Amino acid sequence: MRVVDLDRDTVKRGLSDGSMLIIDVREPHEFEAGHIPGSV
Repeated sequence: MRVVDLDRDTVKRGLSDGSMLIIDVREPHEFEAGHIPGSV
């Protein structure tokens, strides 16, 4: 397994241009309490 660390600007750019999808797998109440904008 390979782990890749991404900096904030890379994530922001990837979400903005549609090349990245962030899937938040926490419980719904945890997601509602705070999440990365653009994550699903």
